[in-house]
Amino acid sequence: WELGMRAEFLDNRWRVNFTYFDNDYDDLQLGGSTARGFVRFNVPKVATNGFELESVFQATENLWFDGYIAYLDGEYKEVNQDAVEAIAGTGPNPKCGGEIPDAECVLNNFELKNAPEWNYMIAGNYMTGFSNGGEMVFRVSVSYEDESYNLVGNPEAIKRDETTMVDGRIAYTGASDTWSVGLWGKNLTDEVYYPAATTVGAAGMGIPGLAFPGQPRTYGVDFRYTFK
Repeated sequence: WELGMRAEFLDNRWRVNFTYFDNDYDDLQLGGSTARGFVRFNVPKVATNGFELESVFQATENLWFDGYIAYLDGEYKEVNQDAVEAIAGTGPNPKCGGEIPDAECVLNNFELKNAPEWNYMIAGNYMTGFSNGGEMVFRVSVSYEDESYNLVGNPEAIKRDETTMVDGRIAYTGASDTWSVGLWGKNLTDEVYYPAATTVGAAGMGIPGLAFPGQPRTYGVDFRYTFK
């Protein structure tokens, strides 16, 4: 189920959207790269809950802020033998104290993949006009993603560490509003992170095979024209 609120305050200068969710899944199908290769399997019961808060605040006629914050708590609630083997493997696993994995070990020691606990982004925007009718907008944003595992086996060696990213953009729009040109930069601090990976090797040991890095510091220019 889901509960939401949409509201505006301060003469509609501050908009807030809030959503809380609580979901229970039966026989949820998951897929992932394991020591047995890529497999799909069903997990009898999985639960997720959390919230998302989005907001835009118009501080002045030319200055505004936007952002969001999200929290996610996801966990396995019940697993069968097929799920245990797909998640933790069939051999001794360090997350199980070096023992053969069982349901109790998976429920207590393994997390859902690609499920960071916290995410947020905040951005500042400033617009200035020119005598010819054109406008220029400056935008800087900072985003954060909590650490998470990108494989169902939760290998520590190639999990995604918490990441903070800084992006920026400067864009000019002509007076006719039919064209614009923008200069942008992403990941300006050149953070190194690995959003995806695959494993090979002993079952359940999470021996890294390939880790795929995210985009490094990137710059670019874009041009837009609208035909009317």
